[in-house]
Amino acid sequence: QYPIACQNGTLGYSLGLCQQSECQPCKAGYYCIPTSVIPIPCPPGWYCPEALGLQPCENGTFQPLLYQSNHSACRPCPTRYYCPREHATNYDEFACPPGYYCPPHATEPTACPEGTYRPYGNGSTV
Repeated sequence: QYPIACQNGTLGYSLGLCQQSECQPCKAGYYCIPTSVIPIPCPPGWYCPEALGLQPCENGTFQPLLYQSNHSACRPCPTRYYCPREHATNYDEFACPPGYYCPPHATEPTACPEGTYRPYGNGSTV
């Protein structure tokens, strides 16, 4: 009989396991894949609840740290910046350009209303 891998989100923490039920949930702050023999640290841009694996931080947020286990680790993109993609690790490469403004949690710059203009970048309000 061939070895059977533990399912995603679980890990066999010891050798010689005989049944799938002997696999343990992957610890919070880590993710586990069937071929791994140790839990893998949750990378920046993601969070890893116990046994659920990699969960991306959504657009409009960023997450710069390892080992995060809760959605609250995903921080809102700050005023004057936008975060256009999932699992962003920082925001500083996406400064709000001239002619646009970027409120907190922005996923893209918003054009200034007709008849107004922001001649410099990093605007937070109209």
